[in-house]
Amino acid sequence: MRTHSSLAPSPDYELLFDRNPQPMWVVDRHTFAFLAVNEAAIRHYGYSRQEFLAMTATDIRPAEDVPAFIARATTVPAGVTPVGTWRHCKKDGSIISVDVTVSDITFQGRAARLAVIMDVTERIQNAAALREAEAKYRALVEHAVEGVFRTSPDGRFLMANASLARILGYDSPQQLMAERTDLERQHYRVAAERTRFRRLVETLGFVNGFEYEAYRRDGTTVWLRAHVRVVHDSGEVAYYEGTVEDITDRHRADAQLELRARERQHLLARAISAQEEERTRVARELHDETGQALSAILVGLRNIEDADTIADVRALAHRLRELTAHTVRDVGRIARGLRPSTFDHLGLLPALQRHGEELATSHNLTVRITGDGGQRYPPNVETTLYRIVQEALTNVARHARAQSADVIIQRENGTVRATVRDDGAGFDVGAALDPASPRRTLGLVGMQERASLLGGRLLINSRASHGTTVTVELPIDTTA
Repeated sequence: MRTHSSLAPSPDYELLFDRNPQPMWVVDRHTFAFLAVNEAAIRHYGYSRQEFLAMTATDIRPAEDVPAFIARATTVPAGVTPVGTWRHCKKDGSIISVDVTVSDITFQGRAARLAVIMDVTERIQNAAALREAEAKYRALVEHAVEGVFRTSPDGRFLMANASLARILGYDSPQQLMAERTDLERQHYRVAAERTRFRRLVETLGFVNGFEYEAYRRDGTTVWLRAHVRVVHDSGEVAYYEGTVEDITDRHRADAQLELRARERQHLLARAISAQEEERTRVARELHDETGQALSAILVGLRNIEDADTIADVRALAHRLRELTAHTVRDVGRIARGLRPSTFDHLGLLPALQRHGEELATSHNLTVRITGDGGQRYPPNVETTLYRIVQEALTNVARHARAQSADVIIQRENGTVRATVRDDGAGFDVGAALDPASPRRTLGLVGMQERASLLGGRLLINSRASHGTTVTVELPIDTTA
């Protein structure tokens, strides 16, 4: 702007000052009184020209900003000078932020200063909102339960949060990013998974639910589930960003469920096989023993018909009576093998004692079974206990090389507990129950299954040369 000696407009004055779209004014360099203002300033600030000319530059500032303004005004160098960002007050009371550029001039013979104003309120508000959003994002990332990350296409961590560091066993994100610099080699347990991941995410632009096994810092592994997207820059892949969650427990639970399902299939097949074997055994015994005995009785009766004397009849009748008694005992033994009648008539303890007596006779084993003989339990509980104890005693007789076995039945706090203890050789319980062990026994697994079906549990303790203790506990209050 040219120096003017009066406010009389000229073509240059109107073009450069009055019609300038930016607010502009001229103030006295010493008193800060407004000497001239343009139309843009009048529109933007809301004051009339007369109101402006009655004020000083300090009147459009918050009171707390005036000392800083005065101090700055006395140190402005010659020439066109940006003097920074200031707060100004509009007539309606609102406060705006402005960038101010000044130049010293002579106006109507007075030392004056021309100011050009640029309102930057929206820019500052946007910048503040951006900083706030970034701070919230950082806080969200840092406090997220899931791991949050960015990785480069060549396999480096560009960013990681504390949760991801914790999941992978590192003390901090910085330690994770410093030590894990080759994801394909250091991160994925199966290196080919990195290639598969990149192919999927770069083809689709994102991938949800990508599950893989990763190394922790200590060399153990963890199962992760990732949700990732590709970020491009100038048409090229800049990085991948996303979240991961630790699904190790769920993965192990799924594997355990799958294992249990396979075990149930094996047990079902074993049960069917055992059922067929039992039918075959009963059929064989009925044919070979009972059938032959009945045939012998039939022949004996025919011989009685053909006997010549009363003495012969008596002798044949005596032999037939003994043969019939033996046959009745055999039939009773076969029936008890299927389900003891004592079990239904007298209860669990008498049935187990009868089984123990027969086992002791056939295997030269001392079996002691104690408990409350008059106590009855729900039918499903009694059946489950009988089969588990029967299996345990059968194992003692066949495998333990024991001299004696004790069975104790106790009712306590809403449960019934059966304990089978022997003085035999003992065995490796872990190997017998380990799904991957060749020494795993389905008999023990079946005992556990029977107990679990009723909400109970089965515990086995055994040491070499110190015998074995099998304890089964079943709830009875809820089923009684």
